[in-house]
This record gives sequence, C-alpha cells and structure tokens, in this order.
Amino acid sequence: MEPRKPVVAYCRVSTLEQKRRGYGIEIQTRDVTILAKREGLFVRRFYKDEAESGAR
Repeated sequence: MEPRKPVVAYCRVSTLEQKRRGYGIEIQTRDVTILAKREGLFVRRFYKDEAESGAR
C-alpha cells in the first residue's frame, strides 16, 4: 500500500452567521478530514481562523 500524502488545511469562519448556519470550524475540519481520507491523503495540520468579518 502506498503511503498517504500529507496535506495541510485552512479552515475559516468570518461571521457568526456562518457559524449559525453550520459552517463552523468543527464542521469544516470534519469535512476536510473525510475528503482527505477519500482521496488517499492525511491532514498533517489544520490552520484554524475564527476571524471577524473584514467589515468590522
């Protein structure tokens, strides 16, 4: 079996509305992990940014 390729992921939420609609960091990390596994990759590190909107 070929070793899985390491990748990094950047997850970001810029507004509270995004979080309320289910686009929070936890959901993003879950979905990226699932995608990586399906594609034969593994996430070596998550960069998480729960930033405020640029308008603020």
